[in-house]
Amino acid sequence: MPYKVKKITQVDTSSLASLGQSVTDLSKYTEDEFGSLARSLQVTEARPVLYVAPPKPRQGTQVYADGSHWNPGSGEGFYFYNSLAAWVPMWGTGGGGGGITDAPSDSTTYGRKNATWARVLNLADGGTVTGNTTFTGVVAVPTPTVGGQAANKTYVDSLLGSVTITLTGNVTGSGTTSIATTIAAGVVTNAMHANMAAYTLKGNTTGGAAAPTDFTIGGLTQKAVPLGTDLILLQDQAASGVLKYALLSAIAGGGTTVYVQDTPPVAVPVSSLWWQSSTGILYIYYNDGSSTQWVAIGPNNTAASSAPVLRGHIAGLVLSTAGGSSNFAVSPGTATDSLVIDSMTLAASITKTTGAWAVGSGNGALDTGSIAATTWYHVFLIKRPDLGVVDVLFSTSPTAPTLPTNYTLFRRIGSMATDASSHWYKFSQLGDEFIWDTAFTSASNLTPGNTTANTLTLSVPLGIQVVGLVSGQVVSTAAAEARTYFSPMDKSDEACAGGNANAGSNIANAGFAFQLAIRTDTSRNIRFRFLSSTTSLYLNTIGWLDTRGRLA
Repeated sequence: MPYKVKKITQVDTSSLASLGQSVTDLSKYTEDEFGSLARSLQVTEARPVLYVAPPKPRQGTQVYADGSHWNPGSGEGFYFYNSLAAWVPMWGTGGGGGGITDAPSDSTTYGRKNATWARVLNLADGGTVTGNTTFTGVVAVPTPTVGGQAANKTYVDSLLGSVTITLTGNVTGSGTTSIATTIAAGVVTNAMHANMAAYTLKGNTTGGAAAPTDFTIGGLTQKAVPLGTDLILLQDQAASGVLKYALLSAIAGGGTTVYVQDTPPVAVPVSSLWWQSSTGILYIYYNDGSSTQWVAIGPNNTAASSAPVLRGHIAGLVLSTAGGSSNFAVSPGTATDSLVIDSMTLAASITKTTGAWAVGSGNGALDTGSIAATTWYHVFLIKRPDLGVVDVLFSTSPTAPTLPTNYTLFRRIGSMATDASSHWYKFSQLGDEFIWDTAFTSASNLTPGNTTANTLTLSVPLGIQVVGLVSGQVVSTAAAEARTYFSPMDKSDEACAGGNANAGSNIANAGFAFQLAIRTDTSRNIRFRFLSSTTSLYLNTIGWLDTRGRLA
C-alpha cells in the first residue's frame, strides 16, 4: 500500500540555519525527508539484462547476465565485479547468502582467501592438524609446564645436554652428548662372535699385524718341499692335551724326510730321500766330503740300476752355425744335469734361433730379454722332468739361466758369441775344442816397454775358465833377446827368465812364431812378461778348450 504524505505549509529546508525557528518548521522538514525515503523504497525499476560483458567494469559494478550469450561462470543471474577483477554471482547455492557459497561441512575451520575457502588452524579451540602441514616463519612455542604440551628446540636441547646416560653390562661408559664406551676384559664369549664356516680357523696369516680372519688349512700357501726344520702343530696327549710343536724331521722318523715329486728338492738336510715320480728312481742326498748331491740308490732300485746317472757325463751335443746367421744347431747327444740328478738325452738334432725361447726345433732359444750385439752367450741342454721333454736354451749367465716353466734340469754344453749385427760368429767344434773360422787379433805390435806383468784379453767365452788357443810372434827390436813368458792369471806372477820362457828365442834382432794353450780367468785374461823391454808382441786367438762341466 502506498505511503500517503500529508501536505502542510512549505518550509525552507535548504540549510539547517533556517530550521528550528518553530516547531512547525522542524515537523515540516522531518515529514519531507521521510516522504523522499518512501518514494525511493517504492521504486521498482527493472535492471537491464546484458548479453555481453560491460566494456569497462569497475569494482562494485552489478549486472544481470543472460547466462547464454554471456555467461560469467554460473549461468543467468546477478553478478558483481570484485577487487580481483572477477565476476562473482550474487546468490548462494548453500544458503550462505550474499552470493558466497558455504564452507565445506567436514568439522574443519575454514576462512576466505582469494575468493575461495581455505582451511585454517584454530589453535585457540585446540584444533587437530592432520596430513602434511608446513609452517613458515618462526612459530612461537612456549616452555611447557605440564605433560602433553609441545616443547621448542631450545628447551629440548637444554634437557638433553644436562642428562647423563650410563651404560652397564659388558659395554660400559657414561656421558651426555657423547659416550666413550669400554668393553670389559674377558666378557666377550665365543657365542658373541659371528658364526664361522665349517672346518675353519681364526687368526692372522699375514707377515705383519692385522685383524684376525677366518681361514682354512687348504687355503694357506702350500710349501712344495718341506724341510726337516719346519714346524708342525700337535696336541700332546701324554701331557693332558697340551698344544705343542714338533720338527717335521722328527715326525718323519729318525731325522730322514722322504720327498715324492718330479723335481729335485732344494735346501734339504743330508741323508734326505727323494723318489722322482717321473722316473721311479730313488735318490739320497749324499755328502761325499767335498760336496753334496742327489745320488741314485741301487742296485735294489730297478730304475736306478738300469739308468745310472754319471757325474759330469756329456757326449755328442756338438754346436754349429753357418756364421752371419741367427740360427744354430745342436747334434744329438746326452749329458748329466748340473746337479747330477738325471740324465738328459737329445734324441735328434735341433735347430734354434736368437728369438725368445719356445719349445721345439726352429723356435727361439733366448732365455730372457732380446739378443744383443758383440755379446757372449752360453748354450744349455734343459729338461722338463714331469714330461721328459728335452730342449736347448742359451743365456748370458754361465751358471743360472732363466728356465721356462716346469723345466728344472740344465747343463751347459758350450758357448757362442754374436757379431755387430747380432748374428753368430762361425766356429767349429770337436769335443771340447772350439776353433774360430777366422782368428781374432788380440795383440798387434804390442810394445809395453817394460819387463813387468802385463794383461791381455783373449777372444774366448766370458764368465767361465777355458784354455785359450793362441798363435803369434814375438819380435826383438834391438840387440836383445825376445824371450816371453805367458802365464794364467790364477798362478803366481814370475819374472821372465831363460828357464820359464814359453815363446821367443835368445837370438837378438829376430822374430819368432809360437803357438800356446793357456788357461784364462773368467774375464778372459792371461798374463805375459818380456825378458827385454824392447820386445813387441803379435797374437791371435784361434780358439779355446772347454770341458763344459765334465770336471765339475
